[in-house]
Amino acid sequence: MRLILKRTGIIVSMLALVFASFPLPALALPKDDQDALTYDGPRFDPNVYGLGGACSTGGGTGGPNGTVPANWTLGQPANSENAAKRQVNLMKAMMADYGFTPRQAAGVIGNFVVESGGAYLPPDVNEGGRHGPPAFRGGYGWAQWTGSRQRTFIDYAVKKKYMASRNVNATDAADYAYLKHELNTGYKETVRDLKIQTTIEGAVVSWERTFEKAGVPAIGARGTAARKAYENYQKLAGTTEPTNNEDTDPATTDCTQAGIVGDVAFPLLGSKKVVKNPSMFKNGTASRGGHPYIAFDILANTGTPVIAFMSGVVTRMSHDKCGGRLIGVYNKESGIVISYLHTAPEPGIKEGAQIKLAQQIATVGNKTIGCGTPHLHIDGFRGKMRAACKREGCSPENAAKFVDIGPQLYKTFQELPDN
Repeated sequence: MRLILKRTGIIVSMLALVFASFPLPALALPKDDQDALTYDGPRFDPNVYGLGGACSTGGGTGGPNGTVPANWTLGQPANSENAAKRQVNLMKAMMADYGFTPRQAAGVIGNFVVESGGAYLPPDVNEGGRHGPPAFRGGYGWAQWTGSRQRTFIDYAVKKKYMASRNVNATDAADYAYLKHELNTGYKETVRDLKIQTTIEGAVVSWERTFEKAGVPAIGARGTAARKAYENYQKLAGTTEPTNNEDTDPATTDCTQAGIVGDVAFPLLGSKKVVKNPSMFKNGTASRGGHPYIAFDILANTGTPVIAFMSGVVTRMSHDKCGGRLIGVYNKESGIVISYLHTAPEPGIKEGAQIKLAQQIATVGNKTIGCGTPHLHIDGFRGKMRAACKREGCSPENAAKFVDIGPQLYKTFQELPDN
């Protein structure tokens, strides 16, 4: 018996040396899935974001400090027929430039709709609804800038040549350029506070409190407008683009709130602080937390956005053991289905839906559907449908089909912003 064990140990050591000489694939796959490793098709480009993803498709102006082109527009004509398109285009611009999530950006739009009195976000409206040059009485523009803020807005727009003089109408470019100027100077706290919001309602309140500071908050009306903007985004985000009135695509920037490494993304959106058990990530991998198969529990607050770890198609939507939803997304290129448990799915997420990398698919469920603690359970399984394994037990045959995505979770977690 000792001789057999000794020989076995020698063989294992020799095999370890052999495998150490060759690079392993990003996801360790069984031999019959090795054909997936030779895939040479399109891969995720972190500078291009899709419908419902963590970031927008284009539309930015080079990040927070980028210059807004003088002919930049949300879409013409600026009227009620173009309201949805213009709302979505401003959302996409702010998502690309500041890394806001769709819910956060919708909160901004809800505020602007109420402030400007127009769902189509008129850039040249005076308080009371009259379009034209600034009257310097009451509010003006998207945010209805008043008093000294309005005078500074117009002087800035004239100085930067977005307006020929104080006696002409402001444009989309003028409004957005000055908005960015404020967010980059005296209103940095607005950006910081908005980025920690996980719901539309939270985003609405955050923007009103830190930026608008309205005499009449009208939070209910702002929330209604924000939810409508979010619905518009869900419908139109893949079909509209803010433009520079040119044939070239608008500049885009990296998503600052998603941890993306190659073809995988950390499954929660936000900074490292959204993870309540960060100690699970160490030594180049993630702790399995006592599961009898390879799986990972990431603790996070209820409502934290859950985004796609890999792209693919939804092959399963079902209830998990605690009453939350299990979402299975099969990635054809790797032959692996990634399952997300204890979640509340996003609208439109159903079996057969195509999912892009870093696309928001759900939010972390509450304590009840988290089996006592709000968290995301995530695992990878070879095949289109995950086996029925749970913490209480898993057959050796099924357990062998789970894939270790721990190293990828570790790497993508490191890519999240600290704050």
